[in-house]
Amino acid sequence: MKISSSRKRVAVIIFCLVSFCGWSQTDTTAIDVTSLSLEELYNVKIVTASKTEMAAGQAPATAYVITEEQIRIRGYRSLLDVLLDAPDFKIDDKSFSLSRNGVSVRGIEGQAKFIIMLDGVRVSSPTNESISIMENYPVNLARQIEIIYGPASALYGADAFSGIINIISKKAEYTSTRVEAAYSTGDRGLHNMNLYTSKKIAKDVSLTISGQYFYDKGVAMDKQFKMDPLWDMMSHQSGTFNTIYGPMTPLKQVSKDYGAGLKAGDFEFSFFKNRAQNSSAIENNPSNAVYNKGVFIARGVTVFSARHSKTLGAISFLTTLTSNQYKEDPLTNYRNMFTGMEPAYKYGFGSMLQAEEQIDWKLSKNTNMVGGVVYQSFFSLPETADLKDPVNETGAIEGTLLNTPSYYRPEGLEAKIYTLKYYNVGGYMQVHHKFGDKATVTAGARLDRNSRFGSTFNPRTGLVWNPLRTTTIKIMGGAAYLAPSPESSHSYWGTFTTLDSGRTYHSNFFHLPNPKLKPMVSKNIELSLRHYFGKNFSATLLGFYTSVTNLVDFAPDEGNTNLYDGKFLGWDIDYIEVFINRGRQNIFGSTFQLVYNGAFQKGSIKAYSCLSHLHGEESLQHIDENGVKQSLQVEVENISHFIFKGGADITIDNFSFSPRIIWVSDQHISGFVDPQNPNERQTIPGYTLLNISLAYKFGRVSMFTNVTNTLNQKYAAVGPNMDLTNKNTELFYGNHQDPIRINGGLRFKL
Repeated sequence: MKISSSRKRVAVIIFCLVSFCGWSQTDTTAIDVTSLSLEELYNVKIVTASKTEMAAGQAPATAYVITEEQIRIRGYRSLLDVLLDAPDFKIDDKSFSLSRNGVSVRGIEGQAKFIIMLDGVRVSSPTNESISIMENYPVNLARQIEIIYGPASALYGADAFSGIINIISKKAEYTSTRVEAAYSTGDRGLHNMNLYTSKKIAKDVSLTISGQYFYDKGVAMDKQFKMDPLWDMMSHQSGTFNTIYGPMTPLKQVSKDYGAGLKAGDFEFSFFKNRAQNSSAIENNPSNAVYNKGVFIARGVTVFSARHSKTLGAISFLTTLTSNQYKEDPLTNYRNMFTGMEPAYKYGFGSMLQAEEQIDWKLSKNTNMVGGVVYQSFFSLPETADLKDPVNETGAIEGTLLNTPSYYRPEGLEAKIYTLKYYNVGGYMQVHHKFGDKATVTAGARLDRNSRFGSTFNPRTGLVWNPLRTTTIKIMGGAAYLAPSPESSHSYWGTFTTLDSGRTYHSNFFHLPNPKLKPMVSKNIELSLRHYFGKNFSATLLGFYTSVTNLVDFAPDEGNTNLYDGKFLGWDIDYIEVFINRGRQNIFGSTFQLVYNGAFQKGSIKAYSCLSHLHGEESLQHIDENGVKQSLQVEVENISHFIFKGGADITIDNFSFSPRIIWVSDQHISGFVDPQNPNERQTIPGYTLLNISLAYKFGRVSMFTNVTNTLNQKYAAVGPNMDLTNKNTELFYGNHQDPIRINGGLRFKL
């Protein structure tokens, strides 16, 4: 089904008139939200903004809270589903092989630029490699999800660059056994199963276990988008690929998630494990990459955590020990034109051991202080180059560079395996003071010393002012830093060739490590105004400015780092590329939100709408036609100037209905309208999505149905390095997204 652009506008306008938007709801396990006013909902207690419990309305941050009830009504399976509906998030799904999806927060793109936590413990990669956000971050165990926008390094240190996502899990009831399970299936081979259970074991001892398994065979894009000539699968049938480098015929034919927690008195132990796998050919068209299930990227993390809490009068102590390991499956491989269509295997590993002592001190009725010290020990084996065979993890980590075995050198060229050992020591303190009923002030900072790149200092301040009981004004500012991940500073790729059967080797191109890469730095200032109109309706207007410096960019080694002198492993390379720090971004944004929360005789309605505007510029180094280096101001890529999100959660007796709409304006891509005057980015069309969830509860069982892309829109997401003027491209001119999809199932609660 295809609808005209005028009908899309009408749909958006109608939704704006009938739906409204909210930033914070409350914990449905504790109270009946249908009986609360908006003011009470906005003052739900959160912990992520300040590492201590406080009302969301008084927290020195913009917070968006999703409750257990909303997860159920909207049929959310994963964190990805939540972020699709979250304000100021743009999701480019099925667009990038390394992490499957691109996630932008207020114009800052990348999963590595925000931290994902479970009950305050980091469960994203400890060394900050990008990991797909899918069902590997389930939400069936969540009591609520707290999203904090903006830089947060003043409390959380490295990588809290664009925000924090904290999944707060449901805690075991000491007086009962709780079991929740769900199974759903859908079109095109979709299956989803999850389980949550908690049980009292002994006095003051309880156990919680949850798990999720998700499998999606996916849409046959070549059949769904057969009018797109780039989706020609003939090369997979013939075995010869007509790549941008000419025909290639490869020698090799083309043919879970767990979680647990144990609480015993003041002690708490938790375990989290996930794994996500997706195609490594996503952004390449089928003439330049192999599409089959044996060609994939698989990454995951395993986290153990132990905590002890103790309160002595006005002081609370929290001791946390954490082990976090990241691993890239050794069977991860690429098969594309850069590898000669042969399998190129990858491997990577990272670990962190962390000890943290936090003190929460109630100095007086109106003054609270939070402080702490952190020690972190890291080990990393950055992602390897393209290897001929998978790494054998049981022995020494070694490998042979792809395509280098030859007559005189049958063993080929040995790949250089980098290993990094480093540590970080940090200390932070934050003071929160309330001046009567009108204002609260927060000030804090964190100092970190990292053995790889030195010291960083990140302050934050916040003023929350209530000039009227119905009006809240927030003024906030802060800084954050993004540590250079081992993957960005030390991974490398390229190919050697030999014309004399292995006596000598040569390469046209290699991207090589730059161990001197420095952290990116973000500074932010934000102003928000919220006003309540009666008990059920509110409006919020917020604006922000973010400055990002030390951007990471590609550059030639010669004349910049001068690390390699045209050689690697002793062999000549025509062009060596490295990452360097240069340039800056300036991003301006605003969001207007309306919220309605009401109840009627047999049910309730919670409706929301958010309209976000974003504009960004970044400096770009450009060599003009006379060979003169110039610095140009260009538009930030991968953004849309306007995004609208709205919906309603409606309950009537045992029936629930949740329609949600997402409208995205034209999407800016990497390519320039005029490459000779690179200041205006090319764009691809935006889109309008309607997603619907329905459920009916009878007793302890619920039937539910979820419909995504209900209007069956044919739309595309932004991928990396897209250029509409490049006629000889291995990429798509926009990454096609799923058509309408329907799934349904049963949910049990005992």
